[in-house]
Amino acid sequence: MWFKGGRLSRLSIKARIFAGFGVVLATTVGVALSGTMLVTQVNESFAEYRHNRAKTEHVRAVDMAMMQTRFELSRWLQRFDPAALKVARDYLDKSLELIGRGGAVGLDPDERVLSDTIAAALTKYGAEYAILARIKDEEQDLQTREIDQAGDQIAHALSQRRNRAFEAGDLDQARMLNGAAEAFKFAREQVAQFKTTGEVKHAAAANQSAADSQAKLQGNADLMAKLTAWRGALDRAAALAAEWGKHLKVSRTARDQSMKASETLLTEVNRDALAYEEDFARSVEQGTRAFLAKAAGIVLLGILISLRLAGSITKPLQRLSGAMAALGGGARAIDVPDTGRADEIGAMARTVALFRDGLVESEHRDALQRQDTDSKMARARHLETLTRGFEGKVSALIATLTAAAGQMEAAARNLSTSAAESSGLSAGVAEAASQTSANVGGVASATDELSASIEEIVRQVAHSSVIAGRADAEAVRTEATIRALAAAAQQIGDVVQLITSIAGRTNLLALNATIEAARAGEAGRGFAVVAAEVKDLATRTAQATDEIAGQIGSIQAQTAQAVQAIEAIGGTIRDMNAIATGVATAMERQSAATVEIARNVQHAAHSTQVVSSHIDAVQQGAARTGGTAGQVLRAAQDLAHQAGTLEREIGGFVAEIKAA
Repeated sequence: MWFKGGRLSRLSIKARIFAGFGVVLATTVGVALSGTMLVTQVNESFAEYRHNRAKTEHVRAVDMAMMQTRFELSRWLQRFDPAALKVARDYLDKSLELIGRGGAVGLDPDERVLSDTIAAALTKYGAEYAILARIKDEEQDLQTREIDQAGDQIAHALSQRRNRAFEAGDLDQARMLNGAAEAFKFAREQVAQFKTTGEVKHAAAANQSAADSQAKLQGNADLMAKLTAWRGALDRAAALAAEWGKHLKVSRTARDQSMKASETLLTEVNRDALAYEEDFARSVEQGTRAFLAKAAGIVLLGILISLRLAGSITKPLQRLSGAMAALGGGARAIDVPDTGRADEIGAMARTVALFRDGLVESEHRDALQRQDTDSKMARARHLETLTRGFEGKVSALIATLTAAAGQMEAAARNLSTSAAESSGLSAGVAEAASQTSANVGGVASATDELSASIEEIVRQVAHSSVIAGRADAEAVRTEATIRALAAAAQQIGDVVQLITSIAGRTNLLALNATIEAARAGEAGRGFAVVAAEVKDLATRTAQATDEIAGQIGSIQAQTAQAVQAIEAIGGTIRDMNAIATGVATAMERQSAATVEIARNVQHAAHSTQVVSSHIDAVQQGAARTGGTAGQVLRAAQDLAHQAGTLEREIGGFVAEIKAA
């Protein structure tokens, strides 16, 4: 691959940093795509689950409304409370309305048939109870006005007439009325039983007893008429009771049909709901595992590639830093690593190699200069030794000459004065001219070499400063890129926080579902299990996102360390640049000093010319003393022998000087 072996070293650091950022961006996109696919899959599964859940809730709502309808109708049958009947009718209308919305919740054909069966049974159930309510109203009105009130009137009339018969002493009439009253009393007791139980036999017994009472009322036509009317009302009440029983039976049949169809429908939708819940949980679990596996693989691949890219930059820099430290420690025979690389590190390595070669050459020149200086110092010391020896010998000869010259003191006083002045001036000037000439030659040679060395050093330092500036700029761009990488890792953390928020909301929904299932009791037990599974899944999702957040935090920490490392590299490069600038400044000052030396050499050359002119003047003075030489000729002959000796000594001294 492109990041293996030497191929990676052919890329620039900028290209490698962009490649590393691209890898991190690609891993981020990969994780985001995997998360998007997981969320899409979960949303699709949850949509199916929610659709089935809505159908289940719809069927349960219908069943609950039916149960409340039955409860209110049962309460009405117990106490015949109109309010209970009204509430029952409201629940019945609600049940039929919910059934009418069955198509919107996606009932399948079989479930639709059951729903229609429930609707038909409920409609029949409601119609029968409407008839029962009408019968009950008629029965209550009949019993109140024509049975109870009329019965009270008949009983009261029988009691009054019986009492008047006793008071009148008509015992036969009194016994007849008493028998009629007792029979009617028994009839009313049977009516009470009939009202309580609704059994027709009690109505028949009451009718028979009323007939017996009527048979005993001979001569009481008005009471007989009232009893006839009362018995007719009782017959109508019995007929209403029979009709009540028939319609009550039909209503209960319709109720049982609706309950059976509702139980069947509820069983089917609960079974489907459980299957959908299991499929949803399985789909979410499988999707989560696949997402975690893909995310872990992508993140691991990104980390490996990032480590490889970071190593391709840091390891060569460490090797180059070691070489520079060795150069700073005085080692000059080291091999600068990575000079063959085609990237910025290779350019830095080649620059360090040039710097090493410049140091070696500069040290070699310094060694040659020291060797030349030592040679000149040894020659100067040898000349000093010869001069001292020469001085001793000349002193002895001069003493001899002084003794001989005493004889010609008077004649040659003027000549001695002129000759002494000329000799002193010539000797001083000759020695100064010789020393100055030698110094000027040495200084000129050293100045030429020093100027050439300074120019080379200034050129190398300037080139090193340019390279350090480029490296500083690259370090700044690298730091900006790493900081952008840290910002991208922060965006990944934001995405992980979004997934954590979704998991928290899912956990909250599961908790609410558990509470609702607990309220539903036995019917919500299956949903409670599913809610617990969803809650557990949300918890595991939150844990997984926490682990991802931890990994993202680790990447961010490593990115921060990389930023610090790049900043340290940039600081080192800037220090190198500052050092190079300082060296360049020092070299410029040294160059200025060299120029000053050259100017002084020119001045010394001018002084040498002046000395030469003085020597010419001395020679003219010596010519002027030629006239006096005749006067000292005789003395000179005496000194010829000493002069010859002096000449040999001087010749030997000059020969030794030349040999040195």
